[in-house]
Amino acid sequence: MRQMSLTLLVMKMQHTAHSQRYVHVEDEKKLFNLYFDRETFERVKKNARKKKVSLSRCILELSKKYCESQETAK
Repeated sequence: MRQMSLTLLVMKMQHTAHSQRYVHVEDEKKLFNLYFDRETFERVKKNARKKKVSLSRCILELSKKYCESQETAK
């Protein structure tokens, strides 16, 4: 199984978030490629906890919104 799940990617992100200024998120299929600054990443984590959903789902929703906004901007 070559595909890394988004959840694993998020776990790796959380691990590196403390040592890096930016958090880089991308899925294996290259559907999205996002950079979060640490403040934004912490806010997304907090919202995920508040909504009681997984962090990966929140990131996925954010990426979809971003992609949609790019589409409408064209």
